[in-house]
Amino acid sequence: MSARASGFATIIVLWVVAVTTALLMGLQSTTFRQAAAGREVMARTRAYWAARGGIEATIARLAHDTLNPDPSDPLRVVFDMEDVAEGTYPGASYAISHTERDVELLGPEDAHAKIHIATMTADALLLLPYMTEDTADAIVDWMDGDDEVSNFGAEYSQYLQQPYPYLPRNAPIRSLLELELVLGVEPLFVRGEDLNLNGLMDIWEDDGNGQFDREWGEFVTASSVGGGYASSGQPRLNLAEADPGEVAQRTGVSAQQADVIVGWASGILAGQPRSMTDYISTPLTAMFNQLNQGDGGNQGAIRPENLNSDQLALLLAEATIVDLLDDGTPWLGKVNINTCSDKVLEYLPGIDIAVIDALIAARNSRGSAGFASLPEILDETVLISQQQLAQLYEVLDVRSNVYICRSRGRDTATGIEVEIIATLDRSTLPVTIREVRIR
Repeated sequence: MSARASGFATIIVLWVVAVTTALLMGLQSTTFRQAAAGREVMARTRAYWAARGGIEATIARLAHDTLNPDPSDPLRVVFDMEDVAEGTYPGASYAISHTERDVELLGPEDAHAKIHIATMTADALLLLPYMTEDTADAIVDWMDGDDEVSNFGAEYSQYLQQPYPYLPRNAPIRSLLELELVLGVEPLFVRGEDLNLNGLMDIWEDDGNGQFDREWGEFVTASSVGGGYASSGQPRLNLAEADPGEVAQRTGVSAQQADVIVGWASGILAGQPRSMTDYISTPLTAMFNQLNQGDGGNQGAIRPENLNSDQLALLLAEATIVDLLDDGTPWLGKVNINTCSDKVLEYLPGIDIAVIDALIAARNSRGSAGFASLPEILDETVLISQQQLAQLYEVLDVRSNVYICRSRGRDTATGIEVEIIATLDRSTLPVTIREVRIR
């Protein structure tokens, strides 16, 4: 073979080797990328299921405490959920936390520690930062059931004039994200520094001042739900249809008291206005007189004694008159006096500031024990009357139904995290996951 032919063959061999090497390197690179992607998928899967495990552990504790409550310890459910707020699995772990007064705490966030925005009047809304009269009226118009513009508000016609037209709900707002659809409401007003609305100060949200400013999100919610199970762990008695004997057994009242309690509540079936606040503001003797006046009354009935504080507390904890709205949806949630901040109390509609101050002082005097019932407030202060307690009952409670559970799962090897934010509602059992977000 000539030198020229030999050199050409060498070039061909080298070219084949180079091409083969390039192909092998490309294949190896692709394999590495696929392997890395596979490892990342596996890591995210482990992190997801760890976060999911935290949600399931919380649901289990929440359901257990709903069916097996300690009526004397209204905060036990909070501590029980805190006990399972951290956990580890092979290769992964989870942590459940929320921010409260600029401090990150273990456990879910109580939705009832805030005031449901649908219960706020325009005057109460004006207390929120950045709020103006036109925005407050627009929020009210978004939630009311009519198409009439109130003062400076907005209704159908204004929304239809937007570049991308839409219609107001004309019903209670279902989430803080929906609140941003109201004309005049800016995301900054709703979220503040909590840009992703997860209730935690993420690194990229920290402006360095050590404070977590959530703006409206610090004080209002759209998640809380009223009603739910009684403090005994049983479904609440509907007094409008209940048997007086069962009422007496569940609440510790006498047979005569139970007859009046049920007789009064059954008036709602005849279209007469009745509510649980009546038992706070109106003595049973007055109810007895009204029920037994005229030809329709039972003239031989025995006049009952008025309810004492313990009986009233049990009645409020075990019974209801109407647990659902006419369309079958639950009532809007009340503010939990045991978990809300002092600032939230200032947004309660129609409550005098002097009553709020007395309420805060009464709560502070109990330390971390909490109120087991609202009538206990009367034992702590003489500044709140029976009539004022009836007013407070409309907006306050001592237990919560809805918790926002933010569970962050973390893969141990890679540090990859997955966050699940679930809204847990125990007003019905099994516990309902009303909303879930995965990040």
